Amino acid sequence: MDRIRHSILALLIVLAVGLVGWPPAAVSADAPVASFQRDDGGGDKGKDDKDNGKGAKDNKKDDKNKGNNGNGNGQGNSAGPNNESVSSGGPGRGLGAWLRDFRSRFLPGRDDDRGGWQLGRFKDAFPFAYPPGWRAVERGDALALTGTWQGAGYLFQLTRATQVDHGSLRDWVGSELGRLGLPSGSARFVDAGRTQVAVITGVKDASYTCPVAYVYLWTENPAGNNDRQAFGLVSQERGAACNTAALNSLIDQYLARIGQGQTPAPMTTRPAGGASSPPVPAPAAGTATPQGAGWQSTRFFNAFSFAYPSGWSMDRLGDTAHLQGNYEGRGYVMDVVWVRTTPQNGIEQWVRADLADLGALNGARIDYVGQPGAQIAIAPAVRMAGYGCPVVRFYVLADNPAGDGPRAFSGTLAQANGQACDPAGLENLAYQMLRQA
Repeated sequence: MDRIRHSILALLIVLAVGLVGWPPAAVSADAPVASFQRDDGGGDKGKDDKDNGKGAKDNKKDDKNKGNNGNGNGQGNSAGPNNESVSSGGPGRGLGAWLRDFRSRFLPGRDDDRGGWQLGRFKDAFPFAYPPGWRAVERGDALALTGTWQGAGYLFQLTRATQVDHGSLRDWVGSELGRLGLPSGSARFVDAGRTQVAVITGVKDASYTCPVAYVYLWTENPAGNNDRQAFGLVSQERGAACNTAALNSLIDQYLARIGQGQTPAPMTTRPAGGASSPPVPAPAAGTATPQGAGWQSTRFFNAFSFAYPSGWSMDRLGDTAHLQGNYEGRGYVMDVVWVRTTPQNGIEQWVRADLADLGALNGARIDYVGQPGAQIAIAPAVRMAGYGCPVVRFYVLADNPAGDGPRAFSGTLAQANGQACDPAGLENLAYQMLRQA
């Protein structure tokens, strides 16, 4: 009888722990990465459906790869903040995180507000928050947050977006509402310390199956000039039934937390050799085609072309792509981001404003090259915080088949950390990636 009583007591304790949500806030290093976007009929993401079911299997490999800083592919290349997981200072994913997931699927509503959200600042400027059990990965100019909410997977991505065409957040959002054909009162505004935030929900974005939310952030510069901007997009994973109410609930919780007057700490990333990012879906088979000796050619978002050395890996997550590999005896990493907000006054003004925001405009050399359907600017030997060696920045304005203005992309090509700096070799690689395309 005592054994039966003890078993019942242990079961009650386990169930209570699961309902309360223990341990407190933890960043999951093994959450499967889902597919969020529509198949675009080209570009480099047509394989998402096939790969979407691989998350659980691939995550088993993650433990073996955690000594590599990158995407667990054995290369272990890293450069500054690229593609590293966020360090939250909390415990790892364990029984409590599993039980919270169980609770969210079978006890709807119980996971909505149990505390333990993580707060931070992206690029030391833009406040973000995410629920317990989510994971965060920084990829160049973007931050990707992934996890489950009310039983479905979500992606929240933030991207630096230098707005040279608008003088205030309300001007920016007003222009966006006009572009989207929405009434002027469709946006919600929240103050979060020195950052103003606006959200438009229920947006029908051609890249996503379900309605998404657009998030606009405008951070004041304490020095009084060069205010900073970021654009966010929150989407539900592809393949699940669209749940607008759950998306709105997630946005409500995000706004409530960043608007509580708290001062989030700057986001910190794991040092080289820390936990790696879980695998993400590979690019579509047949998208990267042989081009010359030892090169593969691809079209990013079916908008512009570049090539990369054979043997490199390329991983896609949302509006970002991360590449890494070796070239002429050195390791390199490259991050490309679809900026989503399009500068209307031309590529030159946008590039200069972005380099100024990075503190790299003075003395910068900017080269402009043409490509059918795209304008490309390259800024070599740029010094950026978080990188041990100078990097190459590049910017693209590509024609948009939808006809509502060109699409903008930015990227960073850098040497992997731990090597002697070779700016000339890096610049040569950047131009080869365009020539070989």
